[in-house]
Amino acid sequence: MSEKGMEVLHKQDLLSCLKSSKLEFYEHYVFGKHKRSAFGIGIHRSTEVLEYAHSDMWVKSPVPSHFGKEYYVFFIDDYSRYVWIYFLQQKFEVFATFVKWKAQVETQTGKKVKYLRSDNGKEYISGEFEMYCEREGITHHLIIFYTPEQNSVVERLNQTLLEQARIMLSHSGLPQEFWAEAVDTATYLVNLSPCSALQLKTPFELWHKRMLDYSRLRPFGYDAYTHTPRESRTKLDPKAKKCYFLGYQRGVKGYRLWDPIDYK
Repeated sequence: MSEKGMEVLHKQDLLSCLKSSKLEFYEHYVFGKHKRSAFGIGIHRSTEVLEYAHSDMWVKSPVPSHFGKEYYVFFIDDYSRYVWIYFLQQKFEVFATFVKWKAQVETQTGKKVKYLRSDNGKEYISGEFEMYCEREGITHHLIIFYTPEQNSVVERLNQTLLEQARIMLSHSGLPQEFWAEAVDTATYLVNLSPCSALQLKTPFELWHKRMLDYSRLRPFGYDAYTHTPRESRTKLDPKAKKCYFLGYQRGVKGYRLWDPIDYK
């Protein structure tokens, strides 16, 4: 019975054997009804790019991607909320991917990654990873086990990417093996979308200090007709091939298309 219930009965003299309804500490009550203590959600806003970065890795996909990838890891710059995503075959690739990402963004900006926030997954707390962070002067912040709320930035992003990917796959009718292309496209669109945490500016705008041409956006999975060069066809062959739009190729002014006939 609760202390409050006992107090009610005690005031009615129905528990005359008790001198007081106040309960002393009872260890077995703790074992049976213990609840997690409330905690404040960490709010950190950086003042410049790469001052603080967030990272997370998605658990193994139930369906391998078309290129045999089963995981993805992403990195978020806290200041601009710009997202980089990488698709992996194995979890141990996270460390090498982080080293590659760090070199890329530091070269682009001339600034250094100062803080990294992640969960306690083995891919983040290996001796190799910790020694690298220490050598590079990076302070590695880890969240408490089973407390994803402490890394709410990546949790919200993960939910957004997967929701958008499911929608795009459903709408396009493409098989689930194209989940990586859908997630990659969702990431591309997140970087171009106004963000409430940035006073409705876009991550792309803050990171690149310019706006992108939105006219190049296309619907995921829709029909796309690619031109066949003269050198690759005879005089009687069609000049175009019907494909499906799968997203945007980074660093190239072109699109990614899927050819269902040649399967490439």
